[in-house]
Amino acid sequence: MKGALEPDKLREITPKALLGITIFEKQGLSNYYSLANRFFDYIHAGIPQLCVDYPAYREINEQHRVAVLINDLSPESIANTINNLLQDKELQKELRENCVKAREVYNWQSEEKLLIKFYDSIFAP
Repeated sequence: MKGALEPDKLREITPKALLGITIFEKQGLSNYYSLANRFFDYIHAGIPQLCVDYPAYREINEQHRVAVLINDLSPESIANTINNLLQDKELQKELRENCVKAREVYNWQSEEKLLIKFYDSIFAP
C-alpha cells in the first residue's frame, strides 16, 4: 500500500504488482453502478484483481474474466480471497491473459469511436 501517488508514478509501479484491489462499500446507487478508473488501469497493466461484485464489474468480468469478484467485504474474506489468488498460479495466468485481451476492447481508441457516434446521434440535424 503506497498511499496517494501521482499518475506518472502509478503507471510506473502498477505493472509490477501481483494483483490489484478494486473494493469499496456500497454507499449509494452511484457508487454501486459506477466503474473505478483503477479497474481499467489494472486491466491495461495486465494485473489480475480482486474486485467488488457490482453490476458493471460483473458484466465486464463475464465477457473478459480479469478479476475475482467478491460480495463479502469483511477483512477475513478479503484476506482469504487475496491469499487464494496469490497461491493459484494458473488463475493468475488466466486473468493476466484475459487482461491483455480486454485492453484491446477497453481503450481510448475504441471508446473514442463510441463517443463520437453518440455525439453525432445527439447533435445530428
